[in-house]
Amino acid sequence: MPRRHRIDAADKALTNARLITVAEFAELARLSRRQIDRLRKRRPPGFPPEYELGSGSGNPRRRAPRFKLTEVENWIGTRAAW
Repeated sequence: MPRRHRIDAADKALTNARLITVAEFAELARLSRRQIDRLRKRRPPGFPPEYELGSGSGNPRRRAPRFKLTEVENWIGTRAAW
């Protein structure tokens, strides 16, 4: 299971961070959503950590992972050398 970071209201570092969805991550990386999901499961070195926001729908099984835009951009930059 991928390691997820919980976001709480007291986390000042994330207050100013722009968080993006998995779909936005896929679009920025020019990969399919399925490829991103595979990477999330495999968790290669340097892959950005996920931040769990929850679904807000009251369903505890539904998750809403987010990624920091800056971490995603850094990861995409490292992929250019692959």
